[in-house]
Amino acid sequence: MKNYLFCIWSLLCLTGIILTSCSGAPKHPVELAAADSLNRVIKSIDSVVHKIDSVAVKKAFEKIEYSLRYIQFNQKDTISKEDGLMLQRFFTAKRPLSVYMKLGKELNQKIKEEKERCKNLAHDLRHNTLNANLDAKACVANEQAHVGSLSLSATTLLPAITGALKSYEELQPRVESMVNNLKAKGGKEPPASVKSTKEEEED
Repeated sequence: MKNYLFCIWSLLCLTGIILTSCSGAPKHPVELAAADSLNRVIKSIDSVVHKIDSVAVKKAFEKIEYSLRYIQFNQKDTISKEDGLMLQRFFTAKRPLSVYMKLGKELNQKIKEEKERCKNLAHDLRHNTLNANLDAKACVANEQAHVGSLSLSATTLLPAITGALKSYEELQPRVESMVNNLKAKGGKEPPASVKSTKEEEED
């Protein structure tokens, strides 16, 4: 009987210790504050990236790509300096759109994964459930590095995309007019493999 009571008492004590460990004051308050801050930052980054209209980006990119290929393939006469500068700006607008189309999906996935890691880290630090083999300070530093990298990507990409779409909307009517004039003169559809002159120079 005594052994039975001792076992019950031991079990209750062990349960109490576990509950105290899980629900007591955080053992790493400084790291917890940092993790909570990272949670807010990564959510802000996610919000920034979600402001990018991927449908508008795809539409603009495809239109720029087609227009430049069509003009290059059919324009035989020398163009004016003004038109040359306009086409150069049009080509420049394509670059950030191209980058987003190649890397946008990957960036969104990385942000999603980082949100989950930051959320889990904050939870573990708040409830003292972080793996005993892990160093809280090192865990926070690791996530800070990831968040910093994603923040740089997002804050660089959004202005570039916004500027590119603005240039596209401004220049597209004039470029489309050039394309239509060439079509009226019997212009032919270009092969998909044709690159702009600028691209060929860079290759």
